[in-house]
Amino acid sequence: MNFRYAIDPDLQLLTITFSGDVTGKDVIGALSVVNEITRLHPAFRQVWDGLEIVSLDVEYADMTHIVGYIKTELAHMLANLPTVAVLVRRQIDHLIVKTILTMIGSPKPISMLATREAVSGWLAGG
Repeated sequence: MNFRYAIDPDLQLLTITFSGDVTGKDVIGALSVVNEITRLHPAFRQVWDGLEIVSLDVEYADMTHIVGYIKTELAHMLANLPTVAVLVRRQIDHLIVKTILTMIGSPKPISMLATREAVSGWLAGG
């Protein structure tokens, strides 16, 4: 899997970082990990960091699987999630993420950021 995660209890933050060639299966694997962590730490904010992605290969079948997984397995998370930020640098990655977010119909806004420095301001509430 081309992702790793880190938990910062002081910031109440879960960070998922993707790197290299990322597929829909990698995203689904990360969602599974997030599912387990959010059951233990439901108040943690999340940063999905895609700045190290070289290529993102998510086919439509992957998207529908991702959306279905989120709507069923992660419904508890969507209902109670404090805040989420997604970092992507490439326009195509941004479009894929926005498409998935539109298909999910997230009840809360998700911040789209372009740099890790922007995360500091996001964490501070700005």
